[in-house]
Amino acid sequence: RLMLLDWICQVSSDYCLKRQTFHLAIEYIDHYLETCLEHIPTRDFQLIGVTCLHMAAKYEEIYPPHIGAFAESTNDSVT
Repeated sequence: RLMLLDWICQVSSDYCLKRQTFHLAIEYIDHYLETCLEHIPTRDFQLIGVTCLHMAAKYEEIYPPHIGAFAESTNDSVT
């Protein structure tokens, strides 16, 4: 979780997202991790992080980055 949050902080900074977007993404991640009943493989954490950051940006930002921009920030580990 810590590595994921560091990465999300870096991506948020790279795209000049609002601080509220970053915190909302963390809330989404924590809520998902709390409610998910099955084991989450480590390789899926970045996918969860990108999805939550994208949802938070859609909610908080006036002009949110395209999902493809977030996918590029994963170094092609998420398509």
